[in-house]
Amino acid sequence: MPETRQKAIREHFEKVLLSAQSEKFHYKLYFRDLKNTPNAFALPSGQIIITDKLIEMADNQQEIDSVLLHEIGHVVHRHGLQQLIHGSIITIAITMFAGDATAIEEMVVALPVFLLESHYSRSHESEADEYAFKQMVKLGIDPIYFANMFGKMVEKESSDTVEKYGEFLSTHPSSPRRMQRAREYSAKYFHSNPAQN
Repeated sequence: MPETRQKAIREHFEKVLLSAQSEKFHYKLYFRDLKNTPNAFALPSGQIIITDKLIEMADNQQEIDSVLLHEIGHVVHRHGLQQLIHGSIITIAITMFAGDATAIEEMVVALPVFLLESHYSRSHESEADEYAFKQMVKLGIDPIYFANMFGKMVEKESSDTVEKYGEFLSTHPSSPRRMQRAREYSAKYFHSNPAQN
C-alpha cells in the first residue's frame, strides 16, 4: 500500500478514533502485506496490525474504522493478555507434570508466535464488538458499516476462497448474530442506513 495511503489512515486513526478513547493505552498502527490475507489483530501493548488486503476490501473509511475499533476493544478488555496468561499457565502445568525444564525456555521463544496465532473466544469477539459499536455511535459512525464489512468476510467464507481467507475467519468467527447486533445499534441510533443502499 502506498505510503501516502498509510499516512492518511494512520492520521485518521490517531486524530479521530483515538480521540474518543478514555482508557490510558498507547496505541500504534502498523500495516502489513501478508500474502493477500485480509486480517487485523491487536497485541496487549496496544499495537494494532492491519493488512493491506483488508483495507483493499473496504469500500470506505467507515468500514476500516469498524475493524480498528473492534481491535481497540480487544486491547481495552485485555483479551490478548488473557490469552497469553492462559497459554502460559497451560505450558507451565505441562512442564510441571512432564518434568521438562527446557519447556520454559521454549515457551518464552514461542510467545510472539502465540500472540500472532491466538484465536479469541466468541465471548471475547462479542465483547470487542460491543465496544466497537458503542464507540462508533459516540463518533457518529453508523454501525451498519461493521455489518457490511463483516458480511464480506462471511461471503468469502461461503465461496471457493475459504482456504485463502481462512486465517481471518478463524480469528473472527462468522456469525449472523454479530451482524444483526450491529444492525440493532444502527436502527437504534441512526435514522437512515445509507451504507445498505
